[in-house]
Amino acid sequence: MATIIDISNSVSDLIPVKRSASVIGSDVKAAKLMAACILVELNNIHQSHDWKVNVKEFEIVATTTSKNDFTLPSGFVAVVPDTMWTSRNNLKIDSMSRQGMAYSDFNGLVKTGITNYFKTLESNTSQTINFHIDLTVGETVKFFYKTNATCKSSANVELPKPTNDTDILIYNESLVRIAVLKSMLIRLGLDAQYEIAEYARLLTLEKANNLDAGKVSIGGSGRRVGVNIPDTGYGV
Repeated sequence: MATIIDISNSVSDLIPVKRSASVIGSDVKAAKLMAACILVELNNIHQSHDWKVNVKEFEIVATTTSKNDFTLPSGFVAVVPDTMWTSRNNLKIDSMSRQGMAYSDFNGLVKTGITNYFKTLESNTSQTINFHIDLTVGETVKFFYKTNATCKSSANVELPKPTNDTDILIYNESLVRIAVLKSMLIRLGLDAQYEIAEYARLLTLEKANNLDAGKVSIGGSGRRVGVNIPDTGYGV
């Protein structure tokens, strides 16, 4: 896979900017501009899709009966929708933000007939997840989540942003190159119409080839999704 300096060199060869021996952490104006464009475009690509390379599985195992303050994995960005299930009869758990009655349910205003919910919390030191119901000892909750990685180190450690010239791309090399080239041309005041169109084409193609990593279910086949309707006490 290509490295950050590989992308910098290949882009420099296509524009009126000399190759830089180093871009990450450099004080040279052209290198600083290149590094900024690489950082911005990697972040844009990351945010544009739930890429398979950014989707990981995580499991929570309750060691005490509790519903609050379960620690989320390092690099956590968000739970992938429709992927959270508990070992308690394969019960599906939904995000609070996805149901209109979630807030009142979480705060005890509604007691029956509603799907179970979770909400993620962030502090200065860590991210945690709270559940609407207590998890019992030994109960597991599994889900897929999106990571904040945009590249990885030469030691194969995922990183939210490049920290060295030798950091390695995790996204399609051609897509990253055209994205950075487009960004550099725009900042240099040069025509970038072709590069803008080509970037859009490659991004669409890469998304199609990614097979929609976000739509994954670890529940049983045919499992009902949505509100838990009680046996009695409702009508139309």
